[in-house]
Amino acid sequence: MSPRPTRRHAPGGKRESHVKDLRVELGLTRVELAKLAELSDKTVDRVERGNQALRETTYRKIFNALNKARAKEGLSALAYQDLFRNENAKGVR
Repeated sequence: MSPRPTRRHAPGGKRESHVKDLRVELGLTRVELAKLAELSDKTVDRVERGNQALRETTYRKIFNALNKARAKEGLSALAYQDLFRNENAKGVR
């Protein structure tokens, strides 16, 4: 049995995100968000620039880290689709 392919987003390999806006709104540096998400700051940079196809697990780590930071600030949690621009969230899991 061959290994299951890694799911990446989106067609064309790019996915424009609101991650930088959300990070800055919380007063976090890229390094701080990376630490919360257990990712490298280089990976967070790639997510923010949206210039590469990245694993779904990478987006999930960012999502969870942002919600953890929002909870500390007493802010409501984000919906997963809030991370992305111009996307219909129905196809996102």
